[in-house]
Order: sequence, then C-alpha cells, then structure tokens
Amino acid sequence: MELQQIRYMTAIAEEQNITRAANKMFISQSAMSQQLMKVERELGTPLFWREGRKLKLTKAGQIYINAAKAILNVEEAFYEEVRELEESSLHIKIAVCTCVPEAVFDKLLEGVLKKLAGTEPDIFLTCCQSKEEWQQLLYSGKADVVIGPADGQENSMLHVWETTAEEFIFVLPPDRKEEVPTVFSPPGSYRRQREKDAAKKAGVRAEEAGSTEISVPAVICGGQMGAFLHSSEMSRIKAPHRKMPGFTMEFCACSLENGRINHSFYL
Repeated sequence: MELQQIRYMTAIAEEQNITRAANKMFISQSAMSQQLMKVERELGTPLFWREGRKLKLTKAGQIYINAAKAILNVEEAFYEEVRELEESSLHIKIAVCTCVPEAVFDKLLEGVLKKLAGTEPDIFLTCCQSKEEWQQLLYSGKADVVIGPADGQENSMLHVWETTAEEFIFVLPPDRKEEVPTVFSPPGSYRRQREKDAAKKAGVRAEEAGSTEISVPAVICGGQMGAFLHSSEMSRIKAPHRKMPGFTMEFCACSLENGRINHSFYL
C-alpha cells in the first residue's frame, strides 16, 4: 500500500466526508472514492460506515487509521531529521583550477576533506589562468577553498590547507632536432612563462603550435609535437619520444584566513 493512499484514508477519517477529504488532498471526489474502494478491496474489509452524511470508522477502520498515523509520524520524523541535518551541515564550495593535474587534485582534495570532516563539499571547476584570478574567487565569496597554483609568497590573507609539488617534463618527438612544434599553456597562465624558460634552457627552438589549459598526452602520441606533461602522465605515453628537463611547480589548497571556514576548529 502506498503512502499516498494512507494519506487519503487519513483525510477521510479526519473530514468524515469524501468531498471535503478530496478538496483537502487536491483530487476529485470520484478519484477519492475510487481510492477508498481500492484500499478496502485490498484489505478485504470496509473501513467506514455511513451515519447520515458522515462517514464513521469501523473497528477495522480504527485499527487501520491508528497504524496509518503511526506510519505518517515516522515519515514526518524522518524528513524533520533530514532537514535538521541539512541545516547543520556546512556546505563548502571548493573551486578546482583546470590547470591542476588530476593526480595533484586527488591528493590535495583528500587532505582538505580529512580536515573538513563532517562538511558537505560542493566541487566545481574554474578556468582561471592566474593566481590573482583564483584568489579573487575567495575574496568574492564564490569559493571557500581553491585548489590551484601555489602563491610562492607569504600571504597573510590566505590559509594553506595542503601543498604538493609536481614535476613537469618537456616531452618531444624523437626525430625533431631544431624547430619543434610545441603545445604550451594558454597566454597569461601561471605556467606559460615557466614552459618558455624551460624550453629555452633545454636548447630547443619550441615553435608554438597551439595552447591548452590541460596536458594532452595525445599530442605526444602523434609523434609530431612537443608538450609539457606532468610526471603522473608519463606512463600514458606509448609512442617513441625523448625527454628534456622541465620544471617543478607547487600546488596548494587555500582558504581566506578570516573567511567563512574557521580552520582552527577543524585542525
């Protein structure tokens, strides 16, 4: 028997009238009558008997309504506790920069969630390319925590939850010696200049063939272009290639020191 049918029978018992019960439950009188007949047919016994214009509960009907009220009380108590739980849970908005390698993201997120145990994380991606842009997410209140490139400087406004470093390797086609078409990070991104400097230091004439916000192992697999891949992606490279020195970048998970999250409470 469905909960909605139980609500219908309870409404009839309270109103003692099919029409008023139907109006209360926002259905037609005929639909309410059909529900009553259906329930009584399933139970094999009448629940109501007519006394003038009123419907009175039979003994079986009284037993049914007592049980029905108990069931509805359990349902109400359940949803009340769920509402209280939702109200008491602190929802944390976590912004993740697309430039963060997947392995780095997993490690930083795991550390943050351990310290924010009992909270509900709302995770979303952001295409912010510079540290100034992702910090603005914190200052504007659009995010409580940002996982992105490390600041590299002491910033009294920020609290650092977790940090980690990732090595980026310059991977090139094995037969290209002079000019090498290379996929770089987007202009203005935190990593772009590091890639340019690393290519120059390696003595490679890296001609820009395009840009992307994330590392693309498929570029290397084609055997025609170079790109900077983070170390955890190297196992995905099956085509012949050669590796050149790259650079190491730090990533972190940060929040505002005086923001919505009281980090001292969780640490």
